[in-house]
Amino acid sequence: MNLRAARRNFLYATLLIPLAALGASTLAEVVVERGKPRGGARTVRVTQGDTVSLRVRSDEALPVHIHGYDIELGVPAGASASVDFSAKIVGRFPVTAHLHAADGKKGSEPTLLYLEVHPR
Repeated sequence: MNLRAARRNFLYATLLIPLAALGASTLAEVVVERGKPRGGARTVRVTQGDTVSLRVRSDEALPVHIHGYDIELGVPAGASASVDFSAKIVGRFPVTAHLHAADGKKGSEPTLLYLEVHPR
């Protein structure tokens, strides 16, 4: 191995491999109108270890739940809220709105999007 190849391999091992281990960042946005996601529920695919930024905007106040990660996000009416988290758990997870019925009965949980975390 010549000196140039050795230097290239050293730089690759010390700089690029650690950067790949950091993971990427993915922004998942959803707009909720009358309790349903605009355009329907879509799937966001990420790789294990990636950072996910979930941003939800809603015309009414609602709690949003990321199943599997047990993350809840309170979205105020007419505004947006966001949360960042590391996608550590592999699988397919629904992100739902927890709507409550006015008469005190159990409300609905419409799926806003699906989060798919694929193994690294």
